[in-house]
Amino acid sequence: QDYVTGAVQNKSEGFYSNFSFPKPNETDSSLKRGYAKFFEPWGWILCTGIYTDDVEKIVQKEITEIIVLNITLILITLFFTYWFSRKKIVQPLENIISRLKEMASSGGDLTQKIQIESNDEIGVLATVVNSMLDNMRQLIKQISQTSEQVAAAAEELTASSEQSAQVTEQVAEIITNVAAGSE
Repeated sequence: QDYVTGAVQNKSEGFYSNFSFPKPNETDSSLKRGYAKFFEPWGWILCTGIYTDDVEKIVQKEITEIIVLNITLILITLFFTYWFSRKKIVQPLENIISRLKEMASSGGDLTQKIQIESNDEIGVLATVVNSMLDNMRQLIKQISQTSEQVAAAAEELTASSEQSAQVTEQVAEIITNVAAGSE
């Protein structure tokens, strides 16, 4: 009766109602949601209903599937992020650090270069380190040349001071001879 009254009063949108009704082959009542709509051309009232616990089972199943899908996508994203960061960030940095340690432990061998494998920030870092190594090589070369020049000048100074010492000895000897001759 409520369906008929509700359907006639709400012709455009229809009428919803909650009630209890036993499922087939069951004696206990279950909550059911019904819908009734008045079909004016024939004067009929069409009614349908569904058990709400059936809907809740379907919704729960969908929620579980969405959660599993989201967790799977998160795990795939985390795996890809880990792999990408290892391959594109950590490994190139470890390569640079390893090469620098190798240079330092081999007595400062500055003839080695870091292999540049990318044009990203890591590649720029490797380029800057290689440029710094080139500058250090040039600086050490200049220091070596300057120290050779200083060594040559020191030899000349030593030779000059030896000559000065000989001349001084000769002058002292002459003075001694002159002093002895004037006595």
